[in-house]
Amino acid sequence: MTYEITSGRVLGVEGRLVRIHTAMNDTGRFRIIGIPEAAAKEMEVRVRAAIQTLGLGTTPGPGRGAEVVIDAASMRASTTGHDLAVAISILAADHRIPAQAPDVVWLGDLSLDGQLRAIRGALPIVMAATRDPGAGVAIVPLDNLAEVQDASGILALGARSLLEVVQWIQFKGIENLTAKVDLDLAWNRQDYDFTEVRGLAGPRRALEIAAAGGHSILMVGRPGSGRSMLARRLATILPPMTKQERIEVTSIRSAAGLMRPREGLVWDRPFRSPHHTASDLAMTGGGTHCRPGEYSLAHAGVLFLDELPEWRRNVLETLRAPIRDGQIGLATREAVVRMPARFHLVGAANPCPCGFRGSDRCRCTDLEATRYWGRIQSILPEFEIVVRVDPEREVALLPAGEPSSVVRNRVGAAVERRKARRPGFDVEMVSLVDPDSALGSSLSERFRVVKIARTIADLEGSAKIRPEHLVEAAALVRLAN
Repeated sequence: MTYEITSGRVLGVEGRLVRIHTAMNDTGRFRIIGIPEAAAKEMEVRVRAAIQTLGLGTTPGPGRGAEVVIDAASMRASTTGHDLAVAISILAADHRIPAQAPDVVWLGDLSLDGQLRAIRGALPIVMAATRDPGAGVAIVPLDNLAEVQDASGILALGARSLLEVVQWIQFKGIENLTAKVDLDLAWNRQDYDFTEVRGLAGPRRALEIAAAGGHSILMVGRPGSGRSMLARRLATILPPMTKQERIEVTSIRSAAGLMRPREGLVWDRPFRSPHHTASDLAMTGGGTHCRPGEYSLAHAGVLFLDELPEWRRNVLETLRAPIRDGQIGLATREAVVRMPARFHLVGAANPCPCGFRGSDRCRCTDLEATRYWGRIQSILPEFEIVVRVDPEREVALLPAGEPSSVVRNRVGAAVERRKARRPGFDVEMVSLVDPDSALGSSLSERFRVVKIARTIADLEGSAKIRPEHLVEAAALVRLAN
């Protein structure tokens, strides 16, 4: 007789349920099929040792063997998270514990002493279970409970060990497991605010426009001018995430293995600032375990690329897909994996290799400066706004900037106006711009000017684009040419 139980795995950032079939036999062999041999042997050692801690004898029992088949687990990414399910299936198939209802999803890895260890991808797996009509309960390691406890449509219970799970099975009492944990809010704390930015009125205004319209922005300035400080605070003026965005962001972090114990759904928008030596794989994600990369980790937040001309060209070219599609597509042996990657792109660059172009400290020739900017010439058109960040003297005497909360309210109102507007409105406005004017000679440049001007009008609550909006927008676009 074959005993069936349900576990789960993560593929990219998508959770999938996995069926595990166990059959006892009299050969004395214990074999796990469906995952790589090395992983199967490691799982066998963990499961054997964990069950022995229960005092229920060896596994399998004397003269008894077990065949365990893990379905749809051909990818290496599927070799973790099944220990608990395998242990429960063997105990139930060998009649050491009562047979379990098929609506339970069992997640977790086991240590040799039977403790349940956290797994990556718990939230996307549980979300997949909520879409399965046959799933009603999810048993997860206690360290994963915070991220999944608010998932609607399924009861999530946390356990510390295999012993706790077996006791819950034997006594049928929910009180034997933990249904809710207190969140550690320190993980979801934003310590940055625009009040810490003094002066730099032009760059602050450009960032507000970028936030309201979803425009990519490049900041050009010498080292120490405040580019990184400004970029980090962009996330604080974006509108609060919706419930769906919070689930998506948390699922990505969970799939990447970045969730901490007692960290619930993420509230603050992510800010990612990878080093310019990062590889294309680190940015796009993928690899042996098909984990999300920096583009996906920045989803619904900010991706900051500092020292842009220092990045390798092949890495910068990978930016086009997420900018165009808002997602990353990766081909694996099993399927094409798609991971969300919609973010606000912020770049920073020096005006020349030394960074002091236009001052007495600069020793770069015109040829060196041209070559320096030539490194990003192919990706430069992807930045809709380019703003100069010039250092200001007597910074301590300059007034503090507006609080992020005030700017965020304006940005949120502008975003709502943009969402309520019918599609194609910006395209129609392009035809109203005289191609012989100073607002842009090419069609693409005129479209960009009108697009940014529309955002400026939204920020001011204006139903129409006024001439001053076009002038301000043209100044932001012209710096990019």
